[in-house]
Amino acid sequence: MYHLVPITESRLPELLALSERIWLPAFAPLFDREKLLSLYRGMYSRPVLTAWMARQGCTLYFICRKGSDENTPQTEEQPIGYLATELTGTTLKLDKIYVDPTLQSKGIGSRVMDMTVEKALDGGASEIILRVNRRNDRAIAFYLRCGFEITRKEDFPAPDGYVYDDFLMTKKLS
Repeated sequence: MYHLVPITESRLPELLALSERIWLPAFAPLFDREKLLSLYRGMYSRPVLTAWMARQGCTLYFICRKGSDENTPQTEEQPIGYLATELTGTTLKLDKIYVDPTLQSKGIGSRVMDMTVEKALDGGASEIILRVNRRNDRAIAFYLRCGFEITRKEDFPAPDGYVYDDFLMTKKLS
């Protein structure tokens, strides 16, 4: 029903529009407006995404519906979210995973996580790592349900002098 479609540079405007609809509302409860927009601009601009995509092992994907169903009639290639991964050696870093808020809590994230595990194993990874904001309780709960463990707390520099206060989480693959 769902599949991953690699994002090419020509489709970055589509990704940017999708990220505005998904990322900004997801983090609005966690940050004041100024910090929210600063963090968004630091991650979601065409130059930032183009540079990230040019790095070895980095891939952006649209999460697309494969066909349609009675609850969510959409065309086959309708992006409903996005995913970013970075494969380095035996570690796959899950950099982004976002699904349209109107479609959350329907099992899509779990299916996408299964596809991510498959991609990690196909790439020779033995673990998946990610960072998640320490106040993002919903995402943390999701990752714990998917078999991730919190490995440590860490603060990372963010745009305009802000700081990302994150948990690092790891899922060992068998």
